[in-house]
Amino acid sequence: MGQLKMIRPKVPLQQCDIPGYKIVSHDESLIDAWIEVSEELTRGRWTREQFIERMLGDPTVKPEAIFYVCDGDTPVGTATGQIVDGGANGRLHMVAVKAEYKGKGLGRLVCTAACEYLYSAGVSEISLATDDFRVPAVSLYLSMGFIPHLYEDDMPQRWENLYNLLKIEDRTVYDINKNKLWCKL
Repeated sequence: MGQLKMIRPKVPLQQCDIPGYKIVSHDESLIDAWIEVSEELTRGRWTREQFIERMLGDPTVKPEAIFYVCDGDTPVGTATGQIVDGGANGRLHMVAVKAEYKGKGLGRLVCTAACEYLYSAGVSEISLATDDFRVPAVSLYLSMGFIPHLYEDDMPQRWENLYNLLKIEDRTVYDINKNKLWCKL
């Protein structure tokens, strides 16, 4: 069973700002912070060397595309924008928020920063991959205008289950200008 995939067409993002929090881009001093923030996502398995190899060594990831949401000067969430397909498309990658900061809108804040970066780089759409059990993340992505990509036979039922779990009856997805992007499976 493959991961869920979602796609967001190039439509305007709803801006968000949360007082007391700021967005910063990666610099060398933040490697340990990324590892700490992403511990749940990586199951605590990443080392500095793995971050350098898998993130900074990846030609689709630029250091300035690794974003952090900070409480004061302390990183508490991260999201990365990858430029793929020769620059035509983007990918929202490695999204994480520390457990004690979840539910405050910080995932939206840092994901918006990564998506804005990708759109400013000229991508035509942004994709992401996630898991069925990451229900709050799926809810966030749907609310940001990401559309389910039904690339395997089991996808309609898996998405139906998620919509039911999230108590979403109207399966129509709209952009922030109320343009219809996608309808019920």
